[in-house]
Amino acid sequence: MQRLRQIFLNDAKLDRHTPVRFSLCLLAGLLIFPVFAPTIGQAQNVDLQTLNQRIERLQRDLNILQKDYYRGEKRGAAQQSGASTGANSAGQLANAEIRMSTLEADMRRLTGQLEEVRHGIQTVLQRLDGLVKDVDFRLTEIERRQTGAPAAANNATTGMGTSTGTNPPGGQTGAATSGPQPPVAPSAPPTVLPKGTPIEQYNYAYSLLLKVQLAEAETAFQEFLEAHGDDALAGNAQYWLGETYYARNKLSDAARAFLVGLEHFPTSSKTPDTMLKLGITLGKMGQKEEACVTYIEMKKKFPNLRAPVGRRLRKEMKAGSCN
Repeated sequence: MQRLRQIFLNDAKLDRHTPVRFSLCLLAGLLIFPVFAPTIGQAQNVDLQTLNQRIERLQRDLNILQKDYYRGEKRGAAQQSGASTGANSAGQLANAEIRMSTLEADMRRLTGQLEEVRHGIQTVLQRLDGLVKDVDFRLTEIERRQTGAPAAANNATTGMGTSTGTNPPGGQTGAATSGPQPPVAPSAPPTVLPKGTPIEQYNYAYSLLLKVQLAEAETAFQEFLEAHGDDALAGNAQYWLGETYYARNKLSDAARAFLVGLEHFPTSSKTPDTMLKLGITLGKMGQKEEACVTYIEMKKKFPNLRAPVGRRLRKEMKAGSCN
């Protein structure tokens, strides 16, 4: 990491005009998901675990009852000579049958609930996949429309420059020459984040990112980090700050932001994502060797990556011919 830090501090010849696919902006983040997705996934995992535990407990009870039932049948057959004993055995067997039937019904009901939960999870995953495709399409359209933006900006600047220094006829300069003006106090920089709890402010900043209001999202995440640098969501905010730079092809700023995330928030849940995006950014900057070093270190440090992150890592390593 020290080697990477030195590269970013000394790099002053970056190509900031290379076209970049805006679809990379949020795709990794959406697959890895913001603060809401872990909550949904955890709740669904708890439901599944609870249902599985109840089914296993019922299965154990049913096995015990079945053993008692068959033992009772054998005892009843051996004790048919006593009328009262036979009646007691018959009553016990009847009770065991009732309990077995009840347990079997409970197991069927819980199994049905388990299937409903699994179906719900599958539905959510399908909707998420649709959302990712929709965002990818929208960002691709934004990229296509902005390909002519630099030329338009240059033309506008040239037009403005032709009027510089023009005075009204007769040497009149208006109020500017009427006398000394009182100094104007510098105004405080405008803030983006609304008042609220850290998680409310984080969600607001993230909503700006989803709306592709990248400059506003950058400011919002910077303000969040300044105010809540020790919050549990600070690592996430640092990652998304890097994404706001990456999406606008500010690769050097993006790389620095991702590197800061790795150094300042090494235990964040976003650390694998941050490390992956740092490698991708290095690759786009032409630092192929450093990108491969980052991928290899990531693979060693996080052997049990979540499926989407692991797939992306393997894809990038293959594309970069990383051993």
